[in-house]
Amino acid sequence: MQKYHIHGYHIIFGNRFFNLDTFLSLLPTHQVRQIQQVHSNRIFWTQDVPTEITDSVTQGDGLLSRSANDVLVIRTADCLPIAVYCLGEEPFFGILHAGWRGIAAGIIQECIRLIGTKRANSIYLHIGPHILWDSYEVSRDVVEAVTHSLSIQQKEQCIRWINKEKAMLSLQNVVIGQAEALGIPRQNIIGSEIDTFQNDSFYSYRRNKTNQRNISLIFYQKPETDLMAFN
Repeated sequence: MQKYHIHGYHIIFGNRFFNLDTFLSLLPTHQVRQIQQVHSNRIFWTQDVPTEITDSVTQGDGLLSRSANDVLVIRTADCLPIAVYCLGEEPFFGILHAGWRGIAAGIIQECIRLIGTKRANSIYLHIGPHILWDSYEVSRDVVEAVTHSLSIQQKEQCIRWINKEKAMLSLQNVVIGQAEALGIPRQNIIGSEIDTFQNDSFYSYRRNKTNQRNISLIFYQKPETDLMAFN
């Protein structure tokens, strides 16, 4: 599990030992926000999300919030969990589930569009544990779909060709390239070196077709507030 506490934002990238219910008991005044993930580029503001995630209108892969009462939750098992926040006087944060289909469909671009490209310098991205490129072999079709918006130089940082039809792909570097192209400074993007496929502490669909998922979340509390019981 990875934990960050930055400028009042709490970010947790949980592993298979993380218990969401136990953690939420420490936040009795917060509202949990979740969606039915479908490998898309759809992102919701939390005020537009019903409390029941079974409704079709909650199908998407990202959440954005301005409310200090929200806990935003997603689930992954090799895809990238990405926590997003903006520095400013008021809370402004989000979370994304980014697999290759969502990245190809432009979920990063959609997130920045909704936040506002004029705020790019104040946007921060934290990428959590996911399948790294040493473990992620894909077809040429996937490579082309995911990297079509990148420059030749950026593609060189994302692709290691095995042969004409297969390659090892870094989704993390694709996301970094897309975010930089939208004006987010490289120093505002924090990556992960934890490979969910290789690390047994994390669920990995590619490793064993598991139905279990790693839970990631982000919420805001005033900097002087501390979750001592969870440290």
